[in-house]
Amino acid sequence: MNKIVKLIDKINTLVGYFTGFVTFFLLLLVLWGVFARYILRSPSHVALEISGYLMVLLTFLGAGYIHLQKKHVSVEVLTSRLPEKFKKIHEITVNIVLLLFSLIVIYEGIEFTILAFKENYRSTSLLNFPLWTVFIIIPIGMFFFLLQIIRNLIRGKE
Repeated sequence: MNKIVKLIDKINTLVGYFTGFVTFFLLLLVLWGVFARYILRSPSHVALEISGYLMVLLTFLGAGYIHLQKKHVSVEVLTSRLPEKFKKIHEITVNIVLLLFSLIVIYEGIEFTILAFKENYRSTSLLNFPLWTVFIIIPIGMFFFLLQIIRNLIRGKE
């Protein structure tokens, strides 16, 4: 079991580094967009559209890494006051709910991606980008999140 936990940690850490690189690229892209709009007086529609797609990528691919690092938003007003036994029960319950949620999002995301591919959904911009390539990011990102939930449940049993 310990090998599985370490493998999941490595996968989500690599994805975390990748999303860090994407964040840096997004920064450069937004800077270019601002420069083109206000200095060159020629707005870059490509920068605007691609930055939107990159935000989807960061949101979903980064979820597993953020959960690994415990950097997600959480409200601990009540849980911090619980006895240790109930904290453990709460943590397991939350992870089971998240497991179910991620499985539903993965399933629905795959269904929608297949639909977008079959129906040839495309962006309405000048890029005419095939949208299935953006939609596939959602189930992939949720899969990494699911791995992290499984890791948490395994660690809870140790």
